Amino acid sequence: MGYNVLSGSVSSTSVISSGSFIGDGAGLENVKQFELFNEAVALIPFYKTHEGDYALDSNSGFNFQNGALTVPALTSSSGIKLSNPISGTLAGIGSFLGIDGSGNMVITSSAAGAGPVNSLQFHTGGGEISGSSAVKLIGSELTVTGSIAVTGSIYPSGSAIYNLGSPTQRWNQLYLGSGSMHLGANCSISTDETTSHHSIVINKRTEIFGSGSSGEGLTLTGHLLPSTSSLYDLGSPTKQWRSLYVSSSTVYFGGEALSVADGSLKFGSGSATKGFHIGHMHLLDRGIVMDPNRIFQMKAFQMQFHGGVAYKRNVVSWDYQVLKTDYMIGVQSNTLTASVKLTLPDATACIAGQTFIFKDEGGNCHTHNIVISASNGDQIDGNGIITLESPYSSVNIYTNGDNKYFIY
Repeated sequence: MGYNVLSGSVSSTSVISSGSFIGDGAGLENVKQFELFNEAVALIPFYKTHEGDYALDSNSGFNFQNGALTVPALTSSSGIKLSNPISGTLAGIGSFLGIDGSGNMVITSSAAGAGPVNSLQFHTGGGEISGSSAVKLIGSELTVTGSIAVTGSIYPSGSAIYNLGSPTQRWNQLYLGSGSMHLGANCSISTDETTSHHSIVINKRTEIFGSGSSGEGLTLTGHLLPSTSSLYDLGSPTKQWRSLYVSSSTVYFGGEALSVADGSLKFGSGSATKGFHIGHMHLLDRGIVMDPNRIFQMKAFQMQFHGGVAYKRNVVSWDYQVLKTDYMIGVQSNTLTASVKLTLPDATACIAGQTFIFKDEGGNCHTHNIVISASNGDQIDGNGIITLESPYSSVNIYTNGDNKYFIY
């Protein structure tokens, strides 16, 4: 079914309201009527003007003429495609989508323009995004002001290439769950939430560099404890700490305490067996004890003792080989039945200046003499022997440590 479109020229002498009119027939064409998808809707006239243009028209305000389409409202579920867009707008409720004079696409909730507040512009040059104070893409840098909520993981496009922050632009705080933070291929930092103190666990050796205003490299607020008792060391034979500063509190060696009280170092206080062992010298409860055949030397300009002095005393009533460890030898002459002989040690076995004291404690050496004899060619004031013959007599002898003894 079609209808005629009359074109050309028409002559008329008056306007008639009924009947028919006659033209010259030139330009009369049969044009197929445009069919709608839904034939139940009223048809839209489709015609060709006398200038040769095709046109659509309807009573609902839908019009297409001279290459321009006027639509009162447009709804599309599959999208709208503009093959050759020009400067203009595509309006929606409370929004604006357009292309400005520079070819930039603008999305905004206010009027059209060069990026008003709450707008988002996609620039044709360099692929930049701007116009919004919260989101900007300039060159290769994307700036987002505000928070970003992400559902999923964030990955860099290349491994070990990009940074999170920079020396001049740093994040304030980093919040992580109970998972691990991995550094390189082998190191990780994680938390142990199973303990009451919620530990930080580092799976590799930790090295701390740098120093503070006082030279400190690590400052602790709290105790420094090993995870296992009596297993780890503080320093090593080749990695030693230079100095150890401890307050007057106690340092414990095993179960033994070393402390400072009134400016004095205390260890094993009240114990007869605890003390310091330094080389072959032992500082014990009752004094200084040396290992056998070891010499204890005290060097001072002068020495002063406040208190009594006791010397080693050895009592004999028989012939006796004097030892280099002897000092004072008392003879119980009142129990003798014959003279007694006391033989000095070789002078070379003694220290130069070493002294021996001999005393008749029994008061009977005039009956049974006390004979003191040198050995191996040594001499006592030029003699091989000397004799105590007077009751309660005594003699002091010292040696040069070589071959002689002297009476003083």
